[in-house]
Amino acid sequence: MAAARIAEGGAAAWRLPPDARCASIGRSLVHDTLTALRLPGDLVDTAVLTASELATNALKHGLRPGPHAPVVPAELWIWGRTTPRPELVVAVFDGCRTAWPTARPDDLLAEHGKGLDIVRTVTGAWGAHRSRSRLGAGPGKAVWGAFPLGGPWRTATRPLTASAAAQYLAAALSARGVENVGHRHETRVSLVGIPLPGGDVLNVWARAEGFDFPEPGGARVHRPVADLQDVAEHLVCRVEEAQQAIKRPSSPLPPRGRRATTDLRADARASRGGSPARRGEVDGPG
Repeated sequence: MAAARIAEGGAAAWRLPPDARCASIGRSLVHDTLTALRLPGDLVDTAVLTASELATNALKHGLRPGPHAPVVPAELWIWGRTTPRPELVVAVFDGCRTAWPTARPDDLLAEHGKGLDIVRTVTGAWGAHRSRSRLGAGPGKAVWGAFPLGGPWRTATRPLTASAAAQYLAAALSARGVENVGHRHETRVSLVGIPLPGGDVLNVWARAEGFDFPEPGGARVHRPVADLQDVAEHLVCRVEEAQQAIKRPSSPLPPRGRRATTDLRADARASRGGSPARRGEVDGPG
C-alpha cells in the first residue's frame, strides 16, 4: 500500500494516463494516499490542488521529449522528508526538458488564469529540476511542491547500520537508471561511489545516523537516514545536470523558485543554523 510505503521512509510512484483523466486520477491518488496517512484535511486539500495543477501542466506541455518523440506518460510521486523541517513532497515527472514552469504571467502552468501562482501560494516550497523516471521511462524533469507537516514526520523507519543505509541508497539510484553505482563498507561507515559523466565520482559517506556528501561548491551536506528518498532524488539530479553540461552547456536551465532544484543546498544551510494509473513503489529503509 502506498501510504504504508511512504510511512516506512519509501516513496510511492504512479504512472498517469496521457489523456484527459490525468489530473483527476492524480487528485484521487493524492487524496486517498494522504488521507490514509492521516494528515490534516487542509494539507490534503492543498496537496490535491497542487497535484492537479502539475498533472495538467505535464499533460499539456510535457508528454513528448521532442516534437517527433513518442509519448512519455507523466508520473506522480510522493515521499516525506525531515530537512529543513518535516514536509511531504508531491511531484509530477514528465519526459520533456525543453519547457520549464516559470513565474511569468504566461507561465506554462497557467490554466484559466491559475497555474503556478496557485502552486507558489499553497506550498511551503516548490521547484523543478532534471530527474529520471521512477518507473523506467528514462530522463526528464520533476516539478514539485512541499507541504509543512506542522510536527515530526511520523515515519516507521527502523534503525539502520551504515552498510544497510549505503545499500538502500545504491539500490535507489540504480533503480532510477544511474549506472555503475558502487559501495564498500567499513565497520561504522560505508562509501557509495556515484560515477558522474565526465569522469568524476561523487562520494557519499553513509553512517547509521545519515548521509554526508559534498556539493559542487565544496560545502558539506548532512542528511538523516529518514531523508533517503530526498537524498536519492538530489543525487539523481546531480548526475543528470552533469550529463547535460557535457551534452549542451547552453541548454535551458530549471527555474529558480522558492528553494528551487531539489532543495538540498538551502535545506542543509537551514538545518545547520491504458489503465487509469499504474503504480510502482520505490523501496526505502522501512
